Amino acid sequence: KKTYILALTKKIPVKVDGISTLERQSSPVFTYLCSEIGETRDVNRFDIDQNDLAVASDLFNMFKGSKVKFRTDDMRCKIVSVDDFYNGSHWCVERWWTKEERVRLHIEDESPDMTISDFASLMADISSSLLSSQESLLELKKKPTVNNCELSLLDTNVFNLVSSGLGMSLSSLHDIDTRSESDVPVFTAQREPVAFIPQLPKKTPISADSEHVLLSFATNGDGSAGRNFVFHNKPFYINTDRIAIKVIDDKIDIQYLYAMLHDMKKKYGFNHAYKANRHNLGVVQVLVPVDGNGKFDVLQQQEIAEVYLTTEQVKTEIYTLRQLLSNANVVVESDEYPISYFPLPMLFDTGKGFAKYTKKYGNLHSGQYPVYSASSQKPLTYLDTYDYDGRYMTWATNGFAGTILILDGKFSINGDRGILLPKDDRTDLDFDYMKFILEPIFREMAKGRRGDNGEDEFTKLYPSMLEDVMIPVPVDHDKHISLEAQKSIAKKYLTIQQCQQEAVEKLDMLISQKVSV
Repeated sequence: KKTYILALTKKIPVKVDGISTLERQSSPVFTYLCSEIGETRDVNRFDIDQNDLAVASDLFNMFKGSKVKFRTDDMRCKIVSVDDFYNGSHWCVERWWTKEERVRLHIEDESPDMTISDFASLMADISSSLLSSQESLLELKKKPTVNNCELSLLDTNVFNLVSSGLGMSLSSLHDIDTRSESDVPVFTAQREPVAFIPQLPKKTPISADSEHVLLSFATNGDGSAGRNFVFHNKPFYINTDRIAIKVIDDKIDIQYLYAMLHDMKKKYGFNHAYKANRHNLGVVQVLVPVDGNGKFDVLQQQEIAEVYLTTEQVKTEIYTLRQLLSNANVVVESDEYPISYFPLPMLFDTGKGFAKYTKKYGNLHSGQYPVYSASSQKPLTYLDTYDYDGRYMTWATNGFAGTILILDGKFSINGDRGILLPKDDRTDLDFDYMKFILEPIFREMAKGRRGDNGEDEFTKLYPSMLEDVMIPVPVDHDKHISLEAQKSIAKKYLTIQQCQQEAVEKLDMLISQKVSV
């Protein structure tokens, strides 16, 4: 969530023609965009190196000494004319940093637009990569095992489970964290070390080296229990919520063991309540190939591990391609049509739904007509009345704000969705074209919390924020809006969207497949 610091100075009234008057401000306004404040933004509040707030404070003090002449090359700082506040429709200063500037400040990831030709080249590159991956997989030969035996993770003749806690809080660890990888890493449930600390005088690290690699995994957490595997090839500490496996029998390959355990969370249902600890790991069985003499077959294990690791590597590469394809923003070239820019209020009236339309309201007035909220997936509820009848463009005002949904039929919307109504019932606007053009603009304007990887987002985009939007629209030779040109461009967008969705779905199927080794 965002925090704004607003510095105000009380004005002293002056006499103008004998009347006490507050003079209009003429000096510019200092604005600064902070990403970090010198500490982690969680309950732990650990110190971190980046402190934009301290820099902002120093620059602000210099600005106060000479407001008109103050200059800085800090990209996070903008000195804004006070007229932009008097005449503007908002005071959300972060909106004055362009996308390019936010990318350079590492506030936003770069997602460059691409042409249809670029998109076609990307599809070709993906096809080529998939063929290369196919060749890699075909080179792997799965040999039939002579025989198998089952081992329990609690078999002390083969495995030694290590779970030695330090009894230290995260805050205490942070106090002695050297952040140097030459010191001893400390692991908890997460995959990355939570600290690097000097060896403790009364606590010997768990021994590990390149010849004696240990495998560990998280024991606790709904999302992490039985996952977050780590290979250890140097001494380490475990604080809480993690257990390590030391293989005693040198005929068990550690990479093979990982291949057999990687899906145990799903297989055995480990979570926060059913922890993957020593008490519950007795249910975990490891199938191990044996030779004709009943001895552990290391060669077979290594071959199976190679198959698994190769398929996982291929899946990782496919996921990278999937993300490139999914995030591709294809811009259709419209050079064949002259383009004019129209203010959104000239083309559309904006409205917002009724906040009273809730699930509870739907239960009291149940019917057949859908009510749409922030979600673009399905209606919130159904009513016995409707507010709109026809085909309309709507957008989410909360949540994933700015995502556009075209609705057709009899429906209503609640306070988390806005609607675009063609001005004066004009009929020269193609909604498909408008959706493809406006959605990136709307999403760019949405303000609020942006989650990681597109998750846990809560942004806002209210009708009042759309007043300054300019819409590029193809026109004819007389400068009149061309419905035919809009439909032509929209058809290209729809074709690209269909190709994009089908390709992403196929890649998702590949990623989700479980390959038998």
